[in-house]
Amino acid sequence: MRRSSAFGSCGRIRAKYHMTGPTGDQPHGYWDVLEVEPLRRILFRDCCDNADGTPRPMNTVRVGIEEVAQGRTRMSIEIAFPSTEAMEQALAMGTDEGLSQAVSQIDPILAEEIIRR
Repeated sequence: MRRSSAFGSCGRIRAKYHMTGPTGDQPHGYWDVLEVEPLRRILFRDCCDNADGTPRPMNTVRVGIEEVAQGRTRMSIEIAFPSTEAMEQALAMGTDEGLSQAVSQIDPILAEEIIRR
């Protein structure tokens, strides 16, 4: 995923991104960051474009991080869809698989960071 950030309206941060699919397609989207509690929680709206460039309905995403034991952390991701149809469209596009693949990269990335220190 490729990302860039800029301040959107009302001083909020907008992070733009695109993903590259298995056939080389590159759907674009952005996050409007609504709330941040550093090291604990982030709330943002996620909007991705359809293949024809029109925006899909926005989802609201809440990511929480909590320490569960010394040296162990739990991350939870909650996605609220505006409708059942929007959720079904996201599932049909492989969002669940893409999210699983992205999240599975977190531990190795963090392990690399610890080694560099």
